Amino acid sequence: RAVGRSLGDLYAINTLGSILGGALSGTVLIALFGIQRGILALALFNVAAGVLVLVRSRPGERAVLASIVALVLVLAAASARFLTLPSGFRSESETERDSVLYYEEGIAGVVKVHRKPTGVKMMSVDGAVIGSTAADLQLKQKILAHLPALLARRTESALAVGLGSGITLGAVGMHDSFERIEAIEIVPEVVEAASLFEEDHRGILNDPRTEMRIGDGVVYLRTTKRSYDVISSDPKLNHTYVGNAAVYSRTYYRHCLERLSDGGVMCQWVPTLLPPEDWRTVTRTFLDVFPHVSLWFFEPSHAIMVGSAEPLAIDPRRIEAALEDPEIRADLGAFGLDSPGAIVGSFFAADDSLRRLVGEGPIHTFDRPTLEFRLPRTLAERPLHLCEADNLESFLPFAGDARDHLATGAWEASSIETRDEIERAIEARAPFLAGVVRSNREGQLVAGAAEYAEAARLAPSDGRFRRLLDRIRSEEEALRARAGAGTDPVALVRLGIHRLQEGLFEDARALFEQAIAADPSQVEAWVALGAALDGLGRAEEAMDAWRRAIELRPEERRPYLNLASALRARGRAAEALALLEECLARTGDAPALRYQMGETYLALGRTDEARRATELAVRGAPEEARYRDLLRRIDESAAGR
Repeated sequence: RAVGRSLGDLYAINTLGSILGGALSGTVLIALFGIQRGILALALFNVAAGVLVLVRSRPGERAVLASIVALVLVLAAASARFLTLPSGFRSESETERDSVLYYEEGIAGVVKVHRKPTGVKMMSVDGAVIGSTAADLQLKQKILAHLPALLARRTESALAVGLGSGITLGAVGMHDSFERIEAIEIVPEVVEAASLFEEDHRGILNDPRTEMRIGDGVVYLRTTKRSYDVISSDPKLNHTYVGNAAVYSRTYYRHCLERLSDGGVMCQWVPTLLPPEDWRTVTRTFLDVFPHVSLWFFEPSHAIMVGSAEPLAIDPRRIEAALEDPEIRADLGAFGLDSPGAIVGSFFAADDSLRRLVGEGPIHTFDRPTLEFRLPRTLAERPLHLCEADNLESFLPFAGDARDHLATGAWEASSIETRDEIERAIEARAPFLAGVVRSNREGQLVAGAAEYAEAARLAPSDGRFRRLLDRIRSEEEALRARAGAGTDPVALVRLGIHRLQEGLFEDARALFEQAIAADPSQVEAWVALGAALDGLGRAEEAMDAWRRAIELRPEERRPYLNLASALRARGRAAEALALLEECLARTGDAPALRYQMGETYLALGRTDEARRATELAVRGAPEEARYRDLLRRIDESAAGR
């Protein structure tokens, strides 16, 4: 009976400890000590508890045991700084060369601000970047403020869901018509850290129009009675930080719609880097709630959804008026958006066109949060730049005309110059997006240079295209400087790829061979050398280069695919198939691999196997037109036989 009572007491104490531990760790321990020191404090508590049990069980050794525990506690306290990470938990974008400006382990998240040697500042929560002064992220942060301010019927009140660096809120404040500017942020330490971006957000947190709230955005929108002309939402979706999927849900969107004033708009970032199926799920959910939705695209990867209860009414005159403000013009001009044509030309599609684009499929809801479970897996399966290429390629057949969504009388009232800019920007959209697709397919900005040049020819006053070409030239100059000594293999390879994209195969070959001389284990150089040699018609040497790449890195898929394609083109389909089967065993499955297998089976006349392989490719990447085209050719071959 005594043993049973003792066990019962121990079980009760253990249960009580579990309850208190769960309740107090997140509310008291982290608040007092932070995560790292909190873990250390718990470890010391466990040591002390263990010694206490020993003391009670061995009365004669109490003095010795008490001395030991005291010594352990003193040593642990003295060495606490050596038992914790000196710079805290690392952010996904952080390197050892970065300097930490702010670090705090709070109850709602670990907030960090670090500065890179280039001067770029990055803010992260739990390691995921939520704000930055890097150019591409600044564009997204600022367009989430300026675009809805140019589209809403009135601009007197605005709500930003998520503060981040405060740059979005600061851009809202540049529009003097806003009388009330609010932000809600769930992580209190983010507000404190945003003070380090004061110059970037123009001191918006000290603006008398600004009201800062700490809390959950979804809960706030559900409970508040306030309405807003503009709601701007900038949540994050990536494989390391998917907890924000709630603010891509139907419930959240309904709360936003309910809180919009008459003529108000809700604006949200939906990155084109998402896997196509997940991008469609988010957009389909947005369309399920908002009666009117438009999609805007800003290079490099920023798709912006704008939702409202009323039809979209673009007014070029309002854009002209806003750009007369020198601060707003400079803010947007830094990204080539310094004309009505560039801004209106960023419109992609709206309403029915978008519904046809996303088609039927799942909706993301609180009770069926598909993104929370699917997104980490899908993002790990396909590189981000290829996801963007897939998305943009699928957009093209559904592109709309911004002139169909202008405010009544706006076109006639606009200046001839503005109308000409808009028409030219719309005409330049196709080569521009084709260039972005190609850049992403190749993983190099220069890959789309010809398309960007064509877009610039069609719309010479559009700053977006000039900016892209300037970036390519700047990258070229930087690579030349790095490659000048002939000892930087990475720079030599990238410069060689520039030459390859220009069709200068001999120059590219020389650069790749220089890179290999500097580092014979450089797999990228061997793969690219094969492409240059193939372009020069030196097929056997090209295949030898790809074989060398396979030897160096058997898990790299590209040299297998290049070599198999070359073998098949030279009538050696059986060898190509054996190579592709080896690739499947070594590198795992992939749509591009199944596509190559389909082509090879077709070349061998094995149409049933060709169809099965190609169907797997289409299932994995339904946006790839060449995969669907191969299925058509297989059917034609089978019918002809």
